[in-house]
Amino acid sequence: MAQIVQGKEGIQAIAAGGNPEVRVDHSGATVVSNLFGFENARKSQTFTASTAVGGVAPGTSVGTAAGFALQNPDAGSTWLVLRRIRMAYLSGTLGAGAIALVSHVAGADFTGTAITPISSRLGSGTAAGLAFTAATVPASGTVVRYLGSIQASLASTAVGGWLFDCDLTNDPIIIAAALGVSIQGITAAGSTPLVLYSVTFDEVAVP
Repeated sequence: MAQIVQGKEGIQAIAAGGNPEVRVDHSGATVVSNLFGFENARKSQTFTASTAVGGVAPGTSVGTAAGFALQNPDAGSTWLVLRRIRMAYLSGTLGAGAIALVSHVAGADFTGTAITPISSRLGSGTAAGLAFTAATVPASGTVVRYLGSIQASLASTAVGGWLFDCDLTNDPIIIAAALGVSIQGITAAGSTPLVLYSVTFDEVAVP
């Protein structure tokens, strides 16, 4: 005998032991995949913040200066979920070392040159997250994760296409209210190195 199943579009906040409705997308198809992808982009909940085309220094140690920083100023209704971090070489001589994702606890607001995050649904949506380049962040940063390492190189170094790409889809970092992260290099100084950052994140309601 056929059974009629009723679904509900969108993310549901379900208490422990609750009985959720089957989740469907806007077309009525059953959703069985993870949080990220087309659905959040369609709802203008996915954003990318990119540094200016002039580039920024990656840095040499974890401190109060960061090439890129992202803070969640929301009072508690929204999480920022990091989805992807990209770094591209622009110019100068890179010093060898590592690139770190650094967390910052609730406290002073980040400052720096503001970046306007762009919605993945182009032309729609305004991000709650505040992004900065050439940022000043609190001194008590803690490394959450090392994103990778870079080798000493310059513009004439014979290498393939230079793109540092960290996909966090299945290994997410959640930035709750009043918290933030920055990207900082732990590298040799090099000679006037400049890189470009793009960070993609989702904004989702706190369950």
